[in-house]
Amino acid sequence: TSGQIEVTAEVTEAILAEMTDEAEVSPVEVNSTPPAPDTEPPLVAIVSDPFIANTNPDWTLGTGWQIVPSEGNYALQGTGNTDFVTYAPQTFTDLVVEAIVQSRQLTAELYLRQTATESYRLSLSPDGNVVVYRNDVVLATATVAGSGNNQWRHMRFSVFGHTLRAAIDGVEVLVMTDTQPLPEGSVAFSGSIDRNNSNQKLLIDNVRIWIPEIEDVTTPTPENREPTADFAYNCTGLVYTFDGSASSDPDGTITGYSWDFGDGTYGESLSIFLGQQVHMMSILL
Repeated sequence: TSGQIEVTAEVTEAILAEMTDEAEVSPVEVNSTPPAPDTEPPLVAIVSDPFIANTNPDWTLGTGWQIVPSEGNYALQGTGNTDFVTYAPQTFTDLVVEAIVQSRQLTAELYLRQTATESYRLSLSPDGNVVVYRNDVVLATATVAGSGNNQWRHMRFSVFGHTLRAAIDGVEVLVMTDTQPLPEGSVAFSGSIDRNNSNQKLLIDNVRIWIPEIEDVTTPTPENREPTADFAYNCTGLVYTFDGSASSDPDGTITGYSWDFGDGTYGESLSIFLGQQVHMMSILL
């Protein structure tokens, strides 16, 4: 714990103070260099939610949340210290979440890889304080302009591998790495009171979720196998009937027939009727 670390430091200083000049202290080198940030891969949007109706089964609304009319459509609205509003259909590992938020009173909070005990969280206060947390531990902070009256702010929060990025109003303000990345989890929002007023409100709209684009794997085209020509015939007097129905194509469908009777007589239908003697014939598919 932090208390144990402080006690150890004090004991170490006392011991060093009593050491003679003959003693040598070898410093311990600690490699604190964080890993290089991962680059974002090509992305594909799998969720684009402008909330065009007053119900939405994809979102689980916790305490304090409802879907309300907003500027001709609808939006998520949180009132006071809210519970979570969670995207219900699936969980994610690597992703980007974008949304627009509006509040002069509540701090907007966006969660990635959220589980029952852990999460990454991006918070944007009305005063312009931007903070990224791992659980309740601050990973990085930044400051942007405060929110104006009825101003929509754009939040973008991503995690790929061990790299987290945060952007406000189209400007990337924080990039950081986590050496022990959190596992797969949910996407959620919440609001926290910034001033002493339980009626404070937060609007969230135009939520988009992006995930890495899956690389296309081209399936090789199988080699075309030749069709087999076959036919049956029947003779009644001098009338011959030839039927190519017995022909087959092992990997497709027969699209046409070509008959050659060797005497200048040809045909292209499935069945051929001839009222003359046939000396030689062939069929092509």
